Amino acid sequence: MKQSINQNVKPVAQPHRRVAFHCQEKVEEEIKQLLKTDEIERVESPTTWVSPVVVTPKPKQRDKIRMCVDM
Repeated sequence: MKQSINQNVKPVAQPHRRVAFHCQEKVEEEIKQLLKTDEIERVESPTTWVSPVVVTPKPKQRDKIRMCVDM
C-alpha cells in the first residue's frame, strides 16, 4: 500500500548512526532479506528524507538483530 506524503511537512535528513562492527554482517544480511521480500526498496539518487537505523540484539535470540528506524 503506497501512502501519499504531506507536502506541507518539511523533509528531514538526519545523520547516520554507526553500527557496531560485530553487527555489520548481520545488518547487511537483514537488509538483503528486506530488499528480497520487498519490505524496503533501494534508492539510488539523493533523497531529502533520511532516518538512521538503530541496531540491537533480540532479547531472546541473541544471535539475531532487531533493526529500527529512528524517525
